[in-house]
Amino acid sequence: MKIILSYPLWYIVFCLSAGGLYAAILYFREKQLSEIRTWLKALIATTRFVVISLLSFFLLQPLIRTEKRRVEKPLIVIAQDNSGSVIIGKDSSFYKGEYLAEIDRLKSKLEENYDVRSYTIGNKVREGLNIDYTDQSTDLGGLFEELFTRYYNRNLGAVILATDGIFNQGTSPLYSAKRLKGVPVFTIAMGDTTIRKDLLIGEVLYNRLAYLGNEFPIEVTIDAGKCKSEKAEIKILKGNEPVASKVVQIDKDQFTTKVSFKLEARTPGIQRYRIAVTPLNDELTILNNHRDIFIEVLNSKQKILLLAHSPHPDLNAIRSAISENRNYEVSSRLISDFNEPINNYNLIILHQLPSLTNNAKAILDQSENAGIPLLIVLGAQSSINAFNELKTGLTISNNRGTTGLAAGSFNTGFSLFQIEEKGARQFLRYPPLQIPFGEWKSSQACEVLFNQRIGTVETQFPLVFFNKETRRKFGVIAGEGVWRWKMADFAQNENNDNFNGMLQKSIQYLASRENKSFFRVFAQNEYPESENILINAELYNKSYELINEPEVEIIISNEEKKDFRYIFSRTATAYRLDAGKLPAGQYRYTAKTEFNSAKYEVSGEFSITPVMLELAKSVADHQLLAALAFQTKGEMIHPNDIRSLPEKIGSQEDIVEVVFPERRLDDLLHFRWIFFLILALLTLEWFIRRWSGAY
Repeated sequence: MKIILSYPLWYIVFCLSAGGLYAAILYFREKQLSEIRTWLKALIATTRFVVISLLSFFLLQPLIRTEKRRVEKPLIVIAQDNSGSVIIGKDSSFYKGEYLAEIDRLKSKLEENYDVRSYTIGNKVREGLNIDYTDQSTDLGGLFEELFTRYYNRNLGAVILATDGIFNQGTSPLYSAKRLKGVPVFTIAMGDTTIRKDLLIGEVLYNRLAYLGNEFPIEVTIDAGKCKSEKAEIKILKGNEPVASKVVQIDKDQFTTKVSFKLEARTPGIQRYRIAVTPLNDELTILNNHRDIFIEVLNSKQKILLLAHSPHPDLNAIRSAISENRNYEVSSRLISDFNEPINNYNLIILHQLPSLTNNAKAILDQSENAGIPLLIVLGAQSSINAFNELKTGLTISNNRGTTGLAAGSFNTGFSLFQIEEKGARQFLRYPPLQIPFGEWKSSQACEVLFNQRIGTVETQFPLVFFNKETRRKFGVIAGEGVWRWKMADFAQNENNDNFNGMLQKSIQYLASRENKSFFRVFAQNEYPESENILINAELYNKSYELINEPEVEIIISNEEKKDFRYIFSRTATAYRLDAGKLPAGQYRYTAKTEFNSAKYEVSGEFSITPVMLELAKSVADHQLLAALAFQTKGEMIHPNDIRSLPEKIGSQEDIVEVVFPERRLDDLLHFRWIFFLILALLTLEWFIRRWSGAY
């Protein structure tokens, strides 16, 4: 504790002088106090001296600096695998009973010396230990991403990961754990490593979209353990009718092969196929002997024209992302070589067009007359004046041909289409785009997907946005260099799912025909069995204003013609339904409502795909757990040695308490005890004067 003055220390002499002068004038020159005893006069003079000196001292604005120490205990994380693969083996009863008691005991023991947090791993990472081994997939890499986000720059001492090492979603934990630099991972090796007799369907590769009359491929991976000299018959059934079959001879104990089929798309709509392998005697489980897949058969493709001012790396990145979706046929051309009618295209992508040397007037006029949506990518060669004339909802003024850099910041209020927020937030870490420099102004009609972040400052200027308030739809990517986004996506996630997904959904929104009906229902074509069925609905009046006054009912029917009735919940201006989880299969729905004596009805269908990832591999991967522990300087133990973990963690020299100094400055005048001290001195002075007859 230390007192700090706003003025030089020698100013205290003036404070003491003021107190002494005041006391001397009051008590040694006043005749009424001549009869008071000398020692009493000296006492009350001293009290007045102290009071006046203190009050004068406060004019120097004294501050008091205090220092405290805050001690943060090491943080220990216990993460438990809740997937079904843990209990496939022979120790399932142990993991459901005695093991859970040991985990609770471990948590209680660690809480004596550490700050303990617990998580359950499965389809997603959840806080707390709620273990029933019912999750249908495992994302071990997601755990370390979650810990990095939550406890970055915290005193994270160690991670205890209890799992069988089988993961089937996300990135490898060996890669993700590197983000927790210096944090040891102690792995509890669960599951059964014994290879037992089992024939199963592994990975199934197929295109989710097919086109009527075309053939589409299906590639099935067959895995077999301890099945040497057996024969495996693989069938593909549509309904109860087999449409293809093949027989495979198993010639070794650990057997893997790929079997290819080609089927013809004969019926439009969502088609369900079951891939089944005939069970063998004494298999570990037959639940992994079949797999259902759903393929949407379309009547026609949508045509996309990618038109550019000049060659650019963006063109290949955009074309490859769109081509991932077989529903689109992409033509990539330079405007100098293009001389074709555009009426057959559903969407035109203009890369740096209109440009400084080519105003693309013919293309723009034709697209406006035909009402063809445009996606415009701005760049250094773009003519900003010509772009402003398009009235996309964005105007850029005072542009002198210069450019700047801006990264993408996800707008959580974006609502034109669904985009995974976790993946969209990663764009903030992707390289910035090269944008035109100038004064940006956007209209209220713009639906912004990404705002600009310039350096560390997040702005309200749009970087990627859409506008549907005009006669046709517009989309704008206000900068060039999206090819860097694709490369960064792969570098961070080992895939291009974020980039491709963002671009494909943008294309899907722009290329889709505008629905002019008064009652609309929005359901996905496919839902995983592990996720809730979410359906949205909108109702419009004759002026196309959103309303939600009447009740909306929906009937969902499964393949056995069993009906499930639901009522939509109202949102601010529309409707939303959470139907929960439903069994895998194909479903049809009919939504109904009535407004102003008019009846509205919308029908559709969707499929729920089974999640059987946990059954695709039944042998625990303890090698992965050993490698993870070794890489992070932790240790792998078995469930019977759980009680040794507190001692092992305690022996780590780096897992210690962290002391944080906390400094604080307070105005000395705010301390209450000083007020009461001054009050007490003045009261004592008043009492002595009163008792001595001085008043």
